[in-house]
Amino acid sequence: MREEAVSWAEEFLGDVDDIPRQFRVEEPRQGYVPGGPRDLIVWRMAMELTKAVYSSTKSWPADERYSLTSQVRRSVVSVPANIAEGHGRSGDREFLHHLSIASGSLREVETLLEVARDAEYLQDVQFGELMVMCEQTRRPLRGLIAYLRGKQ
Repeated sequence: MREEAVSWAEEFLGDVDDIPRQFRVEEPRQGYVPGGPRDLIVWRMAMELTKAVYSSTKSWPADERYSLTSQVRRSVVSVPANIAEGHGRSGDREFLHHLSIASGSLREVETLLEVARDAEYLQDVQFGELMVMCEQTRRPLRGLIAYLRGKQ
């Protein structure tokens, strides 16, 4: 089934993707169209970070629901969303632009998590785990940005 989907995509779309293997997932999820953002390691890592932040913010005070909680959630969702949007654009320049936005959003998430820690909404251990996830997401994001800049 996967081979049929890949051949269909290659037939109608040309080369499914020209992003090098080191940035791509080896075993994609079942039931997907090849060449989408789900193939990118950095997109999957950003999605895991998003789930972790959403889980962590559930215990934050109700009076923060429309301020810090909302802001950190919007920021973290922006990371995989911009990776996906850039991946769907027509060229490397636009992809690079959206990856840059994702990188900025990732820095915003880190800052907001520090605010939450300082306000004692996050324990030091939980804060540390989220910051490690941010760094683990940043590394392949920086690598992909460097790769695309090198192509230009």
